[in-house]
Amino acid sequence: MNYRASSAMAIGKRRLFESLIHPGFYVALAVSLAVGYAFVAAFVRSIDSSGFNFQLSPLYTFAGGLLSGWFGGAVLTKVFADGPFLFAVNIAFLPVLLYLSMTSVYRFGTEKASGAIELLTYGPSDGTSYFLASMLKDLVLTVLTLVVFLLFFLAAAAVDNIAVTPRLFDTLILLLLASSAVYAYGVLVSVVTDSANTALALFLAGFIVLFVSLIGSYAIVGGYVRSLSTVAAWVIQWFSPFFYWSIGTQAAIGGEAARYLLGLLGLLVLSSAVLVGSHFIVRARGVRS
Repeated sequence: MNYRASSAMAIGKRRLFESLIHPGFYVALAVSLAVGYAFVAAFVRSIDSSGFNFQLSPLYTFAGGLLSGWFGGAVLTKVFADGPFLFAVNIAFLPVLLYLSMTSVYRFGTEKASGAIELLTYGPSDGTSYFLASMLKDLVLTVLTLVVFLLFFLAAAAVDNIAVTPRLFDTLILLLLASSAVYAYGVLVSVVTDSANTALALFLAGFIVLFVSLIGSYAIVGGYVRSLSTVAAWVIQWFSPFFYWSIGTQAAIGGEAARYLLGLLGLLVLSSAVLVGSHFIVRARGVRS
């Protein structure tokens, strides 16, 4: 193991320990589980003699209206063909994803401004090992979150007599790789900015733009606006983890193994490219704000 990997492991273990003794992660996880429970419970209450009817629940009436408007009614039917879990896990994961990514971005900027990162680089580590440690911590906590989700949904399925299909496992793997791409963008934003507030604002703005570009590529608009939105979404989508997540999600729902693997590969390539770019940027700029 080279010095950079060894340093990243050492710093990452310390960061992980600090996160596990801090209540913030558990609060975000509790919020995520509450969101997941709300969607599962609402699904159970929305089953009638003809099957699942999303109009029986205000929660699913709202969510179903958005999904059918953005992606079409056919996608809506496929999403809930396997029960509530595919939809619930994607929505419920957002609080933890935002918590982990935002806290890492803000902490990177704060420690850069205070000189803490610069102090570390005088030892056997550098800026790259520092942000790899942050990635390692976030990925370990993400795996822990997804395992908790899996156990929670398995318990809910047993209680409510709902089948759990292999597509849930496909979705969990997809979420892990999609989150790694989001964390990689958090690293990139952190190394190109000089303050925590700027980094956090830029990260949130980019998160919203990438997500909206995905919605824009599916939304039904007309005329000149449609042309502009289509071109903009087509350009942005190649840099968006949500685009590859969308490919993988639709492939998992439709049972298309090759397309699902393509979505996973796209996320891996995107994460690697962003991290490599961050490495060269931090090597050129240094870690001093």
